[in-house]
Amino acid sequence: MQTLREETPPEEMAEELKDQGNDWYKKALSAEKEKNKGQKPLRIRLLTYHRNALKCYTSGLNYAHSAPATDEVRLLHATLLINRAAVQLSRGNYRKVVRDCKGALRFDPTNLKGNYRAAQALYKLRKYDEAVVFVDAALSIDSTNKSVLKCQRNIIKSMTARDNKLKAEEARVLKQRNTMHVLQTACEARGIRMGPSLFKIDQDKQKHRPQVYGQVEHVKEKSKMHDLLGAMTWPIMLLYEEHAQNDFVQQFSDDVMLRDLIDMVLPDTDRPPWDEDNRYYASNVQLFFETKCVPPFKANEPWPLNCPVQSERQSGDGNIREWVQIPFGLRLTDVLSHPTYVVPQIVTFHVVPKTGSFHDEFMRRHKGHLRALGVGGRPKGWVKRTPVVPQDSAVTEKEEKEKKEDTKKEKTVKKSKKKKKKKTKKKEEENQNKAEAEAVPADDLD
Repeated sequence: MQTLREETPPEEMAEELKDQGNDWYKKALSAEKEKNKGQKPLRIRLLTYHRNALKCYTSGLNYAHSAPATDEVRLLHATLLINRAAVQLSRGNYRKVVRDCKGALRFDPTNLKGNYRAAQALYKLRKYDEAVVFVDAALSIDSTNKSVLKCQRNIIKSMTARDNKLKAEEARVLKQRNTMHVLQTACEARGIRMGPSLFKIDQDKQKHRPQVYGQVEHVKEKSKMHDLLGAMTWPIMLLYEEHAQNDFVQQFSDDVMLRDLIDMVLPDTDRPPWDEDNRYYASNVQLFFETKCVPPFKANEPWPLNCPVQSERQSGDGNIREWVQIPFGLRLTDVLSHPTYVVPQIVTFHVVPKTGSFHDEFMRRHKGHLRALGVGGRPKGWVKRTPVVPQDSAVTEKEEKEKKEDTKKEKTVKKSKKKKKKKTKKKEEENQNKAEAEAVPADDLD
């Protein structure tokens, strides 16, 4: 047999192997038409039929490579590649189908099956733009082929669905970007800063975003800067660290006092089911927020549309954090506009009872880093952050430099005045001491 193969021309061997591969592929097609498709023996038979067909086509291609390059051999080479692509298409190896079809079209550019099977594989790979090119080439060869026309309809249908989906996504992103721009403008006008989230927020809570009611306006002159017309509502999360519980308020107006929030969530007449010691009620709890818990977004850049979570590098920035107690007589906007508070996507407050072991442990753990706001929201040394006004970066840098220079001059003037006062006091004390020393005692008088 080996001598017969060596004496047989390679093109004849390639032709014979092509016929053998066709026989195996026909067996696979007849097996697929059988009714018992879900049985295990059928899957094994299909696998063996496909493998044998692929071996025959691949061996035939090896013989075709060694044959002299005639027109018949070129057509035989293209046929072997197209037949192997048919087997790979039935097995779901779509990238191999495209590779074999492109190789076959280099030998025979007017081959209908090569263009058609390449279009089928690209359609399965959802590469519709490339599939259209091969479908059009197939229709230019035979414009009445029903299989090719059906493939073209499927591709066009999928392309229109894809384009409609992309348009809907672009419209959604544009709407979301406009909403975020309104929110950013409103927060900057009120002196409120936002940053990434402390932890991953689930999709249900992400739906509840801050809402702006009223007209958003920016005034370039700081003297005429005014708050927004109307109000804003914020989602609020109350954390109970002792019991690993939380309460989520979907929307809470920023012009309402926090006392109303606590009375609504923790009324004195009712107790949460997890509060076994009966210590979490409105008249027995305190509210705290943590300063520098997240870094704020940059004011001159648009805020991200999604809810980003702070990274490990951002959480370990080394800043000393403080815990600020919030009086219930403050409005929510007084707390949000505090210069040390950054909203972590959702307004987050910690609830601590006034009595109990957890209260003592909380005070001991954060000793030296606790302070309280005044009833009016402005303790000593606290200055409300001025709203951000959109200006050119060069102008803002100049103003900042001028402000720094003015503050330096004021400090130097104050220091010089203090030194002068100290010198005058020292001279007066020295003069008094001299006068007392030179004074004559009363016993020496006549």
